[in-house]
Amino acid sequence: ALREEPMTILAVGPVTNAASLLMRHPDLHDRIERIIVVAGRRPGQKFLSVEDQPRPFRDLNFELDPEAMRVLLESDVPLVFAPWEVSSTVWITRDDLRALKTTGGSGLYIYATSQQWIDGWEQRHAPGGNPFDTLALGYVTHPHLIEGMQVRAWIEPRDEGAPHLLVEEREERGDRSIVYLHTPKPGFKPMLIERLAGR
Repeated sequence: ALREEPMTILAVGPVTNAASLLMRHPDLHDRIERIIVVAGRRPGQKFLSVEDQPRPFRDLNFELDPEAMRVLLESDVPLVFAPWEVSSTVWITRDDLRALKTTGGSGLYIYATSQQWIDGWEQRHAPGGNPFDTLALGYVTHPHLIEGMQVRAWIEPRDEGAPHLLVEEREERGDRSIVYLHTPKPGFKPMLIERLAGR
């Protein structure tokens, strides 16, 4: 597909495949417009959707293959991080699912297949569920609805536990420059609900 036309790659899981592409096909690097990755955090940031969450979420897409992320960071392909932070303020509630049910079609399907998902979130005493990967896709389709900034990104090893993929606005670092998405605008969730309803 890249040989036919330039493309944006949306990586909503570990970036193993994207890294393999970069290593095996250096001739295609300039055909990749950007890679949008669901990963990354600011220093000291914990992934907590509710205050009494017993354990923070892991930065799992990064932690499952840190070396693949290193390949991306060492490349010259433009990178965008759509991390936990950008999705942590968007909530799909049980009422949202009930509203989707009334739209029929894809909305009814999402309602029917999301009951276990919403039950799990409510057991955590959350107001709903965070639709993590939809923010990455939303940046492709509606970039004006998500705020981002240029930051430096690097992998920080740790003595114990998994390394962290960190970003910071520090110009003196010699690390990789990427776009870091941090805040969805008020119009994002209504747009998302409309798209989930198939409109």
